[in-house]
Amino acid sequence: TGGIACGKSTVTNFLRSQGYTVVDADEISRNLFLDGTEANRRFQQMSWGEDNVAGTELLLPNNDVDRVRLGEIVFKHRPSLQRLNKLTHPLIAKQMFSQVLWTMFSAPEGGLVFIDSALLFESKMHLLCRIVWTVLVSSKTQRQRVALRDGRDAEADERRIKAQLPPEDKAARSHAVLDNNGSKEQLFAQVSKQLQALRQPTLAVPSATCTIAGLGVTTIAFVCVQLGALCG
Repeated sequence: TGGIACGKSTVTNFLRSQGYTVVDADEISRNLFLDGTEANRRFQQMSWGEDNVAGTELLLPNNDVDRVRLGEIVFKHRPSLQRLNKLTHPLIAKQMFSQVLWTMFSAPEGGLVFIDSALLFESKMHLLCRIVWTVLVSSKTQRQRVALRDGRDAEADERRIKAQLPPEDKAARSHAVLDNNGSKEQLFAQVSKQLQALRQPTLAVPSATCTIAGLGVTTIAFVCVQLGALCG
C-alpha cells in the first residue's frame, strides 16, 4: 500500500512484468459505478456534499457516476467521504476476494497473488494479508508528483492526501517499507529482495491450517496469496 503518487503502480507494473498477478483495487473501484451496477443504483438514492446534491445529478450522459465531480464534492465534505467509503469498501473487498480466489485455483502451485490497494488498512483488507509492503516517498516529493500528475490546485491535492492514513502510520503497520525516493532501479531492487524473502520456506503456510478465513494472503497492500500452501 502507500499514499497518493508514492509509486504503488510502479511497483505493481514491475510485478506484472515479472509474471505475477496483481488485483487492483482502484481498477475495481472505477468499474463499481458503471450504469446498471448495484453501487450505481444505491448511489443515486443518496445525496452528497454540504449542499445535499442528489446522486441522480452526478451522472454522466451514459448514466455512469461522474467520478471527477464526486471526488470534488466528497473531499470537501468528510461525512460524504465516509458515506462513500461505507458504500464502496465492502463491494471492493468482495470483488478483490473473488479475484484472489479465482487466481488461487488457476495459478500454478507456489504462485503469488498481489493486491494493490491504497486504502488497505482503512478498508480492513489488511486482515486478509499475510505480508504488507508500504511504498513511501518524502512529503515534498509526493506533493510534487501529485501536482504534476493530476493538475489540481494545491488545496485540493492536500485534501486528498490528508483523507488517507498518514504514511508513517501505514509504514508502522507494515512488514516492509519500499523507499521510492531514489531511482526506479533502486526501487525494483528492493522489490526483488522482498520477493526473494517471500519464497523462503519460513513463510510457507502449513496446509493443515489453511482455511478460507486464513487465506495465507500476503500483500503489498498488496496481498500475496501463498497458493501452493493453500491448495496443498
